[in-house]
Amino acid sequence: MIKQKNESFYQSQGKNRPKLEDVLNDYLEGDNLQNALDFASWLRTNKMAPQYISGHLAGGMGMSWSVIYGKKDNKANRVCHIKLYNTSWYICPSGDYYDDFKNCEELETEITATLNPCTFEPDQTCTHKCNSGTGHTMTFFGKKFSGLCPGFTIRLKNLDNASLEKVKKAIEARNKTT
Repeated sequence: MIKQKNESFYQSQGKNRPKLEDVLNDYLEGDNLQNALDFASWLRTNKMAPQYISGHLAGGMGMSWSVIYGKKDNKANRVCHIKLYNTSWYICPSGDYYDDFKNCEELETEITATLNPCTFEPDQTCTHKCNSGTGHTMTFFGKKFSGLCPGFTIRLKNLDNASLEKVKKAIEARNKTT
């Protein structure tokens, strides 16, 4: 059962710095919950434990974790962010992994279906103020997309098992080169 959340809920979570698995039940249910739990478990098994970073996203109620794999040039090698917002979860690739995802043909359908427009959710203004609210034009898989937010442009939403397997393969391929 998804719990109702308010401002004080997020303030308390910021102090507690919760594990992702400990709050998934507050946001998700059914297959989304199970898929997110399985993905979090896979990350931990592969030495990429999600680390809590924030509890109030895009003017709305949400939470975010950073996923890091080792170090590159003495800096944390960020794989992605995992975000919980309303009743959805998102995988947002970052760093060198972003380019790998951007060019991963196996994920073309999932990526182009969930590119982040210059608003986080309907009827909300983009918190990045992208290009005065018009967004940017970017190319993915040889196609141009307009009105995109450059902050977490790839925002994979509520992935099923088959799509998560593709994400895992993309992450594993990059990890082998790190």
